[in-house]
Amino acid sequence: LLAETIRDPDEIWLGVREVEVDEHPGYRAQMFTRRYIRVDPDTSLFVMFEVGRRSWQAITGYASYNRARPDYRHIDKQRAGKLLWKRK
Repeated sequence: LLAETIRDPDEIWLGVREVEVDEHPGYRAQMFTRRYIRVDPDTSLFVMFEVGRRSWQAITGYASYNRARPDYRHIDKQRAGKLLWKRK
């Protein structure tokens, strides 16, 4: 599911966040990011990656507490910025 999140996401969100600038300690710059979100309906596993100009990283991944009736409200907190793409 981890690789599928990047290759075949359910949603892609464009956002902006502040990051430390390695070359200038104490200086923060704004960076555009893309958040890739995917939910596996069989296992209720949620995965999110964030892709920036220089790198990408896994932000979070976890299973719903109740796999019989998954509750995905926690994903709403991760949906920030502008929705670029959503699976139909």
